[in-house]
This record gives sequence, structure tokens and C-alpha cells, in this order.
Amino acid sequence: MMAVVKDRNRRRRPRSTLDSRGAASLYQNCLLSLLSPRYKDLWKRLPSLIFHSTNFQTYKKLTNFISNVLSLCDFSISLHALDFKRDLAHLTPHILKIIVDYAISHNVQWLGLFVAGDIAQIPPSMFSCHTLTHLKLCIYPK
Repeated sequence: MMAVVKDRNRRRRPRSTLDSRGAASLYQNCLLSLLSPRYKDLWKRLPSLIFHSTNFQTYKKLTNFISNVLSLCDFSISLHALDFKRDLAHLTPHILKIIVDYAISHNVQWLGLFVAGDIAQIPPSMFSCHTLTHLKLCIYPK
């Protein structure tokens, strides 16, 4: 989606909605989604997801949140980026598989995984994903 903006010389130039003004606008729209019913599903169409465990008090809250978000996202939208970070703490291979499978099934291009565990926990399907162009993989020992 492109927007047209006039610069100081009064010329019209296209601007990507992903620049800083676009990001601020998206943030405002997300805030509005809390207030206005017509924006309530806006978050379901976001092309980037970030899950960091430091934002959750318990592991159960983290896994419930991730499961709910992934099950409610718009399945027709390709996923540009998914970033998952679980600090040096317990992570079941099951939840990691859910995250990776979701990313692959939504044509992820950028994937970041920061987890404690073993390389064997990483689903092998991730390494054969054709749409993946950037992988940042950090595995810390338990």
C-alpha cells in the first residue's frame, strides 16, 4: 500500500507505509483498535510478529498468548517476520514446533529464534523453507 505525500517543493512523491510515519500511524491504529470496533481486527493482519518471554510472568501465560494469537491471525496474510525469544528458561519442543510450523506455513521471510535447549529441538522443516531469506538462530545451553 502506498500513500502520496507532498514535500516542501510541492511535488508529489510516493512513500511506503513502513517508514517512521507509517509505523507511527500503525501504532495509532492499533491503539484505536482498542477503542473502536471497526479496528478490532487490524492486529490480525500484521505481517510481523514478535514474542519475547520477558513480557510474560509465567510460561503458561506465554504459551497461551502465542497459541491464541497464532490461531486468530488472518491466514491469508503472508508473514514477513517472526521473532521469538525465550530467555534462559524452560521451553517445550511442542511450542517451538507450533511457532516454526506457523511461520513456514505463512511464507515467513525473516525468522529469529533465541531459545535455551538443544539444536535437536529445532524442527527440521525450518531448514527447507523456500521463502526464508534471513535466519537468526541462537541456541543457549540449558
